[in-house]
Amino acid sequence: MHPAALWRFWRWRGVLVVLLAATGAFSSPFGAFLMCLIRWLVTVVAVLAALAVLVFLLLRAASFVCTRSLRCTPIRKLLDHMRSENSWWYVCATTEISRRIFSVSKDAGDAAAQSLIDAEAIPTLVGLLSTSDDLHLVFRVASFLVYMARYSAAACEAILETGVIEPLLERLRSAMDDTYAQIAVRQNCSALLAFLLSSGPPLPLWLAMECVRVLAMLVQADDQGSDLLQIAMLSLYTILPATEGHDTDGEVMQLISGVYRRLLQLLAHDECCVQVFALKVIQWTIERGDSHHVAVLLEHSAQLKAMMSSANSIIWAGAYSTVATIVDTGAHDAIQSLIDGGFLAVVAERLAGGGDGEREETTKIGGALVLHKILANGSQTQGEYVAECGCIDLLCGVLDSDNPAEVRLALMTLDGILRVGEQKQAADGLANNPYCDLVHQAGGVAKVQHLALHGTQEFSQRCVALLQAYFPQFVPERPEDRDTDEGSSVRGSDISDIE
Repeated sequence: MHPAALWRFWRWRGVLVVLLAATGAFSSPFGAFLMCLIRWLVTVVAVLAALAVLVFLLLRAASFVCTRSLRCTPIRKLLDHMRSENSWWYVCATTEISRRIFSVSKDAGDAAAQSLIDAEAIPTLVGLLSTSDDLHLVFRVASFLVYMARYSAAACEAILETGVIEPLLERLRSAMDDTYAQIAVRQNCSALLAFLLSSGPPLPLWLAMECVRVLAMLVQADDQGSDLLQIAMLSLYTILPATEGHDTDGEVMQLISGVYRRLLQLLAHDECCVQVFALKVIQWTIERGDSHHVAVLLEHSAQLKAMMSSANSIIWAGAYSTVATIVDTGAHDAIQSLIDGGFLAVVAERLAGGGDGEREETTKIGGALVLHKILANGSQTQGEYVAECGCIDLLCGVLDSDNPAEVRLALMTLDGILRVGEQKQAADGLANNPYCDLVHQAGGVAKVQHLALHGTQEFSQRCVALLQAYFPQFVPERPEDRDTDEGSSVRGSDISDIE
């Protein structure tokens, strides 16, 4: 019995004994009998406590001896103990294997993994994963392999050499019940597949196709947990590039199209990682699909726009990237749908509001990238809308940034706006580029001049090219140009020509 429980049991009884002794109750024959009974009970409790301590010490000694013995036991023998029906051997063997495998870490991964490879532990573990009917054992084995593949490239390569992909796919195909053990096995097998796909060499085409088929089946199921969903979609996104250029029959695209609407539903999932990986697969589909995939995505434009306004930087970065991919298709109808849906208002809000530190920088890069791609791929009317929606002031503000990527994109986007202005000037017969005045009023010309004089060589060349093309009267004279001919300086009339 626990000491605290013994105290609760005896505290009031002890007080009663003291009171009886104080009042002389033990002087009677009954009192003497009661005293003997109490002494006997105390003796029994003391003996039991001594026995409990002795048993505890014996168990600790046996555990110590067993642990020392197991540390010298070959891995194959330990795996045999794991398959034993004796629960004691199962626990001891599992603990020792865990100790050996979890010693594989980022600091000592190769040495610890190599010792397991030399002991032929990996083929044995993969064999158990393939053939065992004990789901708890399969779960443990998959956990071991996941950890090894995560921290050791040598272990990852050794696991792949055993032909583990097919047994993994078979486990994922067959383990479709909703029991806890089945769910745990699916999750660990999916995680192992994700690590092997991301770290190992490209798979043969037929095997990659089978991976896509099984992973699409997992994503399509409505009752999957969020952990399994995000792992399955990560694996799917990782394996899809391996099929590029080989999917002559379009089978992969058919499989992805079959789960496309399911992916769109997952954009509203509670877990941000599920949303992000769904966006990645959707983005891959748009890049290689047709206008139908873009049209179906735009049916969920409200969700996509909400993701662009999300407070989670991972979500809105993925949403910006997806919008940029839509614009990259060059479909004017799709770009117009984005404009009509208020996406540019969200971009302008992000450019104006930004955030703190890295969040602000990433926000402005994403916003400027979307505007730049609309100017490059959209129609003249759509380009004019970008120029006239208030983005010029915001882009000129970005020129003050310390982030080179932000400044570069802002310069490229301003160049695209001024190109649109040139076309508008020619089409409408205007005397001047209508957007030059807007850039000048926003202070953009002065900032470009400053970058031309004090920026890096790349920015200096970009800024001089932009000024020569649209503001020739404001081209600054740099000190290094005073002793050289104008034709020998590195200048051009097209900022996009300077990479």
